Amino acid sequence: MRVTHVITRLIRGGAQLTLFNLVRGLKARGIPCEVVSGPEEGSEGSILPEMRALGVEVTLLPRLRREVHPGRDALALLALARHFSRSAPTLVHTHTSKAGLLGGLAGRLAGVPAVVYTAQGHIFAAKGAVPSVTDRPRLRPLFLGLRRLAEACSDRVVALTPADLEEQVALGLAPREKYAVLPNGVDPAPFRDLPTKQEARKALGLPAEAFLVVAVGRLSPEKGQDVLLEALAAVPDRAVQGVLVGDGPMRPALEARAARPDLAGRVHFLGLRTDVPRCLASADLFVLPSRYEAQGMVVVEAMMAGLPIVASRVGGVPGILEDGVTALLVPPADPSALAAALGRRTPPAMAACARRQALDTLTVDAMVDGYLRLYRQLGA
Repeated sequence: MRVTHVITRLIRGGAQLTLFNLVRGLKARGIPCEVVSGPEEGSEGSILPEMRALGVEVTLLPRLRREVHPGRDALALLALARHFSRSAPTLVHTHTSKAGLLGGLAGRLAGVPAVVYTAQGHIFAAKGAVPSVTDRPRLRPLFLGLRRLAEACSDRVVALTPADLEEQVALGLAPREKYAVLPNGVDPAPFRDLPTKQEARKALGLPAEAFLVVAVGRLSPEKGQDVLLEALAAVPDRAVQGVLVGDGPMRPALEARAARPDLAGRVHFLGLRTDVPRCLASADLFVLPSRYEAQGMVVVEAMMAGLPIVASRVGGVPGILEDGVTALLVPPADPSALAAALGRRTPPAMAACARRQALDTLTVDAMVDGYLRLYRQLGA
């Protein structure tokens, strides 16, 4: 078995970190892997050095990029097909939308025996707020058609949760029998010996006595940090403060909102961090305010950290969190509902239940073993 993974960029994002963990796990099991990526970087940072440090061959194709550009995309397609013809993988595994389309087509052109497509969710949710997608409704039929083509070029499509599968089937992206459900997994090791809350706050420069609500993710519209700030502003207790971990295009607007009198001094921007477990250890509550999530890897990290969780009831989130049992779920893009949830105190037993679930079913090892079974089912 030789697996080639294709993705448009190796930024420090959920899909890319999932790929990193998958490649590391496959390599530990003796499965040769390579990664083909575009060169694009961004404010999120890059995992390219870590990927190469694994001893994995990484090929950067200059024209393989996330944005739609017909001429450049055609050249990227040809470059991928040539690469597959030379390297002769037994299986190509594509990740995210653009790589799924170009990698799947190139795999068919090059005669690759099997293609697996993990889209990491879909981009067609009504409240998804995905830039250049949901704000361009006239192009929605085109995007749907391209996604159907990507799934048609694949032997198996991976949905992250049962809800994710049902949404894709309802959209007519592929027949039900083409799907497999494999949740993204998180490595539990960094969450075993966390610092105390006070130690973490001191190291991060956060206030010792505040009730800290942490959100981790790219600062972009679909992640909903603007909703969280409006919810915080509606909470009269100034001891309830927000911590935003991550960077992205919405940071200037979020910083401007946080500087207004009703939030001044109540929001802390930590920027890009490589010590997310420490950031979570500093918090009293984790919040996922997203307008859309296929699954939400950081939710699993919060579960493993043993944090109480409030999350938007969107996408695949209800597939891993049960309202009133492992978390409090609220409607997306609803600051009032989120503010009310912030005012409640979730029972410690709820966080403990979520942690047990994550350690039992949502680990990297479980994810890697699931993909390896899938690869073997396809004869790779």
